[in-house]
Amino acid sequence: MALMVTFFLAVIIAWGTLIPTPPTPDLDSPHADKIYHVVAFAVLVLPTSVLYARSLTWVLPLACVFGIAIELVQPYTGRAAEVADILGDFVGIGVGTAVGLTLRAILRRHA
Repeated sequence: MALMVTFFLAVIIAWGTLIPTPPTPDLDSPHADKIYHVVAFAVLVLPTSVLYARSLTWVLPLACVFGIAIELVQPYTGRAAEVADILGDFVGIGVGTAVGLTLRAILRRHA
């Protein structure tokens, strides 16, 4: 179940990061995009971290490759690739893993 949720989240992230952006002025803060990357990738690995931690040995590397692949494909969809976005993805993966494993330990302690 956790892996299915993770896959579904990956599809949503791919769609959201690869659709062309409309030519409207950016009203967000200059760092909002990086925050979106951190949050998206934290949410991506969270279900697996909480529910199926054994699979993190292959989910985490795949999440990293996924983040890099998105940035490599983005120029072909009318968006810009940025190394800072990849770093945001990696930070999100770390945050999501840490939060997920912490929640897992709390839930196990109270079960």
